[in-house]
Amino acid sequence: MEPANGWNHTFCLGITYATVPGPSVTSLRLAYVPWFAKVVWFWSSYARARLFAAEFVRREVPVDVMILYGRSYLRLNRFIGLARRRGSVTVLDVTEGIERFSGAGGQCSPLYWDQCFGTRLFPRRIDLMAAISRGLAQRAREAGAARVTLLPAIEDWSVLPEVPPTGSTERPLRLFIFGALLAKDDPALLTEVATELANRKAKVSLEFIGRYEASPAGREWAKRLATVKSGMVRLHGAPPADRLASVLAEADAFLMLRPNTVAEQLAFPTRLVELLKFGRPILVSDVGDVSHYLCHREHALLLPAGDAVAAVDLIQELALVPDRGRALGLAGRAQGRKCFDRVTCVQALLREIDAVRAEKTGGSTRLIAAASS
Repeated sequence: MEPANGWNHTFCLGITYATVPGPSVTSLRLAYVPWFAKVVWFWSSYARARLFAAEFVRREVPVDVMILYGRSYLRLNRFIGLARRRGSVTVLDVTEGIERFSGAGGQCSPLYWDQCFGTRLFPRRIDLMAAISRGLAQRAREAGAARVTLLPAIEDWSVLPEVPPTGSTERPLRLFIFGALLAKDDPALLTEVATELANRKAKVSLEFIGRYEASPAGREWAKRLATVKSGMVRLHGAPPADRLASVLAEADAFLMLRPNTVAEQLAFPTRLVELLKFGRPILVSDVGDVSHYLCHREHALLLPAGDAVAAVDLIQELALVPDRGRALGLAGRAQGRKCFDRVTCVQALLREIDAVRAEKTGGSTRLIAAASS
């Protein structure tokens, strides 16, 4: 198969490993996993990586680009070695900092300690780092990465849902929150916001959807939210995947709270990009790169991180707008399409990859055809 950009093969480590059954790295926790089980898991992971690498060597599959992601050094390092022998370009997709590394697949990873100790060995082995945020991009440069590019959260904007009128302000504003009540969702602040709205008797209904039942912390926060007086919060659980879009389309606006931690400053809320497509106003904590893409009151309502009173003030302000901020929502969607369009962002990534290939091949490279998907 010959892709449109003229490359022989693009090999994605994550997609390959999706076909291999095995335990989830992030599902393991150091406190609950016996040492021998960790040893077995690590060596089985390494063995699977060796098998795949050996198969590619045996078949002599021509691979021009290897797109890698994950936090398993054993897997990544094996394929980086294969790429070097083949002369392939290695691209590492970076979406999180080590602040989010936890469990057997996190703090036991050589990637974690490579950064903690400042040895900076791993980033120098990668041809191109594709970082989801400017903070991660800067961290990669400081770690000695040869080349770094920004690849934000991307979406397909070819088909967009309709944005019907929200109706009269006589009924409560339906403010949807989509999450799992984990630390990154700032459930403590959400509880404060819900309580303050109830105390003010605001005409707002907080509709929470997501997989909060999947974790003990999520279940505990769900219990607390359920006790907020006036029935301000309604917990709906996680709808089936094929119904999620239709459920979200019922929202008048979306609320996305994030704590101002180092982990969230370096990350980027991919869910924000998904919600922008619905053309409804979004109230989102101004953390990390959010204000780099969205302007306050022009594309969204940016909330001061950790300030429940300021958040409630803006929610009440939006609830009193006759059209519930329709123009703001549509402007946010237009800005989302401009900044996070899959075709545009992938074309920029392909240009970076071709530039790396040109350096590797002494200046000769193939032109990239316009990406269509």
